[in-house]
Amino acid sequence: MEEKKNNGALTPSQARAILQKHGTIVTEEEAEVMLATIRYMVKLIVEQQLRED
Repeated sequence: MEEKKNNGALTPSQARAILQKHGTIVTEEEAEVMLATIRYMVKLIVEQQLRED
């Protein structure tokens, strides 16, 4: 899988290495889905916080 430039963001391969270091084995594709989900959730949280302020 080709690595994309992520402006300093965590890449799927970096996330996979971190998880593997702590005993969780995932594929590159699974790591990519996990990161996409986390980024989506963060976006929703930030938008909600901005609306509340």
